[in-house]
Amino acid sequence: MAHPAPHLAADDDLSLLRFTEDLGMASLDFVELIVSMKTHYRIQIPDSGLQEVHTVQDFVVCLKKNRQISWLNLNFYFQ
Repeated sequence: MAHPAPHLAADDDLSLLRFTEDLGMASLDFVELIVSMKTHYRIQIPDSGLQEVHTVQDFVVCLKKNRQISWLNLNFYFQ
């Protein structure tokens, strides 16, 4: 399997990666990611909250806004 983003260097800021353009995710892949995160972290994310999610950082911000359990702390991803 080919690397999904071969143009990236090890020290690139991964939070700025775009799901479609940089990671090659199809819309169904993105839906599967959302469903997995909702199930794993027991959170509800309204469809309207996903319309502005284009990058990994957008996704983490969306998760943080919609989290319903106090132990979920995603701050370590973007220090």
